[in-house]
Amino acid sequence: MDEKKVLGFSLFGIVKSEEPWRKAHKDGMKELAERAGIPELLEKVNEPDYFEFVKEALSKINEYKDLSESERISKRRKQYFNRVLGLIKDYVDKDFVSFLEELKIDYELILITTNLRDFVDEVLRLANASETFDYIVTANPNEEDDKKIVFDKAIKRAKKPDIFVGSEKSRKVCKELGIDFIKYGNLEKLKEELK
Repeated sequence: MDEKKVLGFSLFGIVKSEEPWRKAHKDGMKELAERAGIPELLEKVNEPDYFEFVKEALSKINEYKDLSESERISKRRKQYFNRVLGLIKDYVDKDFVSFLEELKIDYELILITTNLRDFVDEVLRLANASETFDYIVTANPNEEDDKKIVFDKAIKRAKKPDIFVGSEKSRKVCKELGIDFIKYGNLEKLKEELK
């Protein structure tokens, strides 16, 4: 029997929009800028290296001062994902989850995300998709938001996807790793692209 192709996915699709992450990021950065007394941090929200500014801000807030950099990152990422979870319930796409179940007949499915495992488990529970993926690879709490790290982890610990479906943010790392990439726009378009 032929080995099944491996399809990789991010949470985008299961969750209809990136809006919960955008809003949580923006609100979290605003709160961080205010608490650290660094209003210019808000100008860095969309910069590729914004996390360097987050680390600087965290070092100025009493709650984080006695923590190592790794502990600061871990604590802040957990706070961020809790903020996203509070927003995500209205964005779950049940039709997408049903489509994933259909795909399991012909493909192995792997979820690759820079989100944290507890958060991913909760999103999958909300979407009734806890048993949908053959493999789930997430970031560790002390890791920065770096797609290359989790893709490398996925390849080492699970399997390299033949195709990855996700947001534009994953295109570059997929190209570097020789993984075909499909930018998820909507379910009907994805069905056509996977035919």
